Amino acid sequence: MSLLLQYLPEINHFYQLETHKQDQLVAKILSVSQDTEKAQFLNELTSLTRQEVVVWDPIFEALSKNFPKWEDFFLSEYTRRITLIKNGSEDDELLSELGFTVPTEDRTPSKEFLNSILALLLPLCTHLNFSVAYQAHMLADDWSDFDLAYSQKYENLLATLLTDQNWKVRHLAYSLLTYRNSLPKNFRRSFSDRLRTRLFKVFKGYDAFGP
Repeated sequence: MSLLLQYLPEINHFYQLETHKQDQLVAKILSVSQDTEKAQFLNELTSLTRQEVVVWDPIFEALSKNFPKWEDFFLSEYTRRITLIKNGSEDDELLSELGFTVPTEDRTPSKEFLNSILALLLPLCTHLNFSVAYQAHMLADDWSDFDLAYSQKYENLLATLLTDQNWKVRHLAYSLLTYRNSLPKNFRRSFSDRLRTRLFKVFKGYDAFGP
């Protein structure tokens, strides 16, 4: 059995583990990724993508701690998952799990990586499935912390969505721009949008910062 696959039972029960056990598992995965030849470990990761049920969160979290080494894997995984969505997959975890790939700010991704991620994520920010669009926005917001030009492109998109036909999209754009202190100076929400956000839970069922 491969070094990574031996931890698969723990990986797939990650959220049943106590917090200190979760931390230990992430450390184990990181250690294996450092001690194993990169090509071999990539083969093991590829084999996991073909399994129906894998909890990727601890794997992504571990590899993000050595982000430059695994940047190419992360890009291929974003591409693979977004292709599945474009082909009609409705698996909410395809994007939500990718949140664990975002490294801490002391492990800055390359410009090439950010440009590629931007090209992949921004079209999904206007996806007709609000769940997909929401998750794409959460990722785009996280990655925008690493680059000013990227951040500006993302905020430009958000500004256009303030007048989207879907009021939930308008409210999401408004919330994100407000959170980022980048709301257009003279923008005012309509009375109907303010009323809707009071009456309905726009982000119900999502991990969000709230309305």
